[in-house]
Amino acid sequence: MRPLRHVKAAVITALATAACHTVLATGFSRARAQETAESSWAALPGMAAGFLLSCALMPLLLWAGMRLLGERRTFPLFLGCGALWVLLVLLYVDDVDRPSGHMPVLALVLFVAAGALLGGAGAAREEGRGAGNG
Repeated sequence: MRPLRHVKAAVITALATAACHTVLATGFSRARAQETAESSWAALPGMAAGFLLSCALMPLLLWAGMRLLGERRTFPLFLGCGALWVLLVLLYVDDVDRPSGHMPVLALVLFVAAGALLGGAGAAREEGRGAGNG
């Protein structure tokens, strides 16, 4: 098992989480600014755009970050954390939608920990295959 791979996955997951959370919070705050007293539906396209961009950006950033650091076989990381990010956003959408709102720090820390664990999953399968070929 390569502990350095877990560290790389944790760092990339933390950076991707910060970027995607910023995109989400910015999208929601801009949408809230467009909302008028007459129509609360005016904010819906902006909120949907922030949500979709954040959810599409997460797996892309994870994959690109791990590739940039020279890691291959990152499917468990970017697929697992991509799905987990969608769930996390759906669970805490009301927290982000408040003025100056953010997801709970504990939820974000647990998400980064999950990314660190999932980041090593592809390497474990690769090492298992390599041991059988020797």
